Parts: sequence; C-alpha cells; structure tokens
Amino acid sequence: MNIILFTPEEINIPLPLNDARALHIKNILKLSPGGSFDAGVINTGTGKALINSIDTRGIIFTFTYTAENIKRNPVLLVTAVTRPPEAKKILKNSATIGISELFLAVLEKSEKSYMDSSLWK
Repeated sequence: MNIILFTPEEINIPLPLNDARALHIKNILKLSPGGSFDAGVINTGTGKALINSIDTRGIIFTFTYTAENIKRNPVLLVTAVTRPPEAKKILKNSATIGISELFLAVLEKSEKSYMDSSLWK
C-alpha cells in the first residue's frame, strides 16, 4: 500500500514537480488530474487526496481526512543491529504494526560494519 506523507503546512500548497513524492505520484502510481491517492498528515491523521490539476506550480490536490490521530501501540522494541536486509524488514514491520519507539543497539557481538550501511545514512 502506498501512502504519501505531508506536514500540516504542505496540505494547502502545490506539491513541487521535482519533489520525490510528486515523482512517485506521477511515475509509480501513474496518476493524473481526477485521480486520488492515500495520504497522511504527520502526527494528525490519514485520508484521501484528490488531484485537481498538475501544472508548472506542481501537483494541486484536495485532502480529506478519513481517520484522525491514529494511536500507536504502546510498544517499545529494542533489537540488536542486524544485516541491512533484515533491518529493512524490521523497520517496515515495526511501522506496519505501529511500534511507538524503536531502538537499535550495537552489542558486543554485533557486526560493527552493519552500521556503515547506506541504510543508516
């Protein structure tokens, strides 16, 4: 599932065409005016965005809330640093189930070179 995230200030202004989210909307989702996508406002809620137009100013859309203030699970996850492919799975699944806090620890037997991965940059 795709969900495009915005800050509260970005909801009322056009999304610049060179923004990574705009590129995703156009090239991956292949949406045009009249199309809609799942969107969320950080720390506020989720909803649907309807594309009104795409012009030189950017993507102009109207956002409508469908759910406000999604509560996170009061779960704290502490895990050792793992290989980057596994770390990506941990990050994805933690976000999916709504972990409230995630801590990655470099332990005595952890492979220190994993922290040099581009995943953490």
